[in-house]
Amino acid sequence: MEGVLDNAYYKVRNLLGLEKNRELYRFKEELEVKYGRWYDDPKMDPWSGSFDMKARQEMEDRIVDEFIGVAPGGLSISWNNVSAEVPLEEVKGLDTVWTSFKRPVMSTARLASCTEKHERRHTVISNMSGYVEGGEIVLIQAPPGGGASSFMKLISGKTELFKDVSGEVLYNGENIWDKDIMRLYKHSLQTVEQEDQHYPMLTVRETLSFAASCGIPDFMPYAEVMRQHRVEVVARALGIGHTLDTPVGDASLRGVSGGERKRVTIAEAICSTLGSLFFMDNISKGLDAATTLDICRSIQDFARQYNAIVFVSLQQIGNEAFELFDKVLLLDQGKTIYFGPTEKIEGYFESLGFQRPASRSMADFILSVSDPGMSESVANPARLNDIPKNVDEFVEKYESSEIFAEIEARLEKGVCGSAGKIVDLDEDIKRVLREDCLLNSRAQFV
Repeated sequence: MEGVLDNAYYKVRNLLGLEKNRELYRFKEELEVKYGRWYDDPKMDPWSGSFDMKARQEMEDRIVDEFIGVAPGGLSISWNNVSAEVPLEEVKGLDTVWTSFKRPVMSTARLASCTEKHERRHTVISNMSGYVEGGEIVLIQAPPGGGASSFMKLISGKTELFKDVSGEVLYNGENIWDKDIMRLYKHSLQTVEQEDQHYPMLTVRETLSFAASCGIPDFMPYAEVMRQHRVEVVARALGIGHTLDTPVGDASLRGVSGGERKRVTIAEAICSTLGSLFFMDNISKGLDAATTLDICRSIQDFARQYNAIVFVSLQQIGNEAFELFDKVLLLDQGKTIYFGPTEKIEGYFESLGFQRPASRSMADFILSVSDPGMSESVANPARLNDIPKNVDEFVEKYESSEIFAEIEARLEKGVCGSAGKIVDLDEDIKRVLREDCLLNSRAQFV
């Protein structure tokens, strides 16, 4: 009788996924025995004067990789001939006597003739191609409505927001528009929104510790150690280590400054995931140039330390901040005007007949070249008749350039990083991982 009860108990636990959970804890214990108290080594201790960030990160990556097949960092992204459309909604004003009569008559006529109303669509992204590798940060520049936000949504796999998409977006050579593939990479993605939304009474440490608890579940080896280290290391990398015990604050509660609060928002996103791909949309909103520069430096340091990829869209960025980025993506009307190394962009537009005035920042200059009302002000007077006159001409020039040819050659060869997705686990354990934060978005824990 006792054996029957034990067998039934095991079956119930197995149905609930508890046995798989127990397997993870058993494996966790084995790894903690194998690696011992590695964190006592001064080189691994963030509070030690001998702290070696690279050595500690390599140790964490090795443990995480051995545990679930996820080695943070090492992700590469490519997108090839990506296009997207959205439906155009009819703008309806206030009803008049005429429109009240016309609408039902037209609807009845359409039904009687067995014809459907043609859906009008607008192309928000058109035939974009490019690639980014681990450790690189990309600056996205576009005029309002130019496609920056749509592009970031597409390469983060949010295709459901569009009516029709084409092309492919590859993470380490795999198409993430396939839902089954995307599920394996979802833990790698994180988005930083424009607004800073926090509980003002919590300290920075409490805010980041909660985020780390969501991103590093209890069954991970050395979970508590990794959480504490991640909060400390990320806070230092973003220049807010000195604010850890200060309330975040808001308009009615004194806390960190506006620039520091933006860093807290970025740090919270980083701490809440083991991933290495970040999308930061217009994070300079409401910040002055000096604060934006400091944040860009912090993002660059973080990307280098964690071998992460960061896409950032900014407004009114100064030259010093501009030069920190590895690549620039310039969009207009959803089309690529330029994508390539930051150091080549000025020379490229000079070859098209433009010349940056000394009084103009680089960001202001490149946003002016395709603006019909501003392009002549940044044109070389001797080549005024040679410059491209519209967006399609800019696209044609870019796609015939050496920079684009190099990108095409690399895309044809294939762009594949060394890590990123959960592998070599059975479906039951993957389900447990998803339920315990690793593949869940941060939003549902707030």
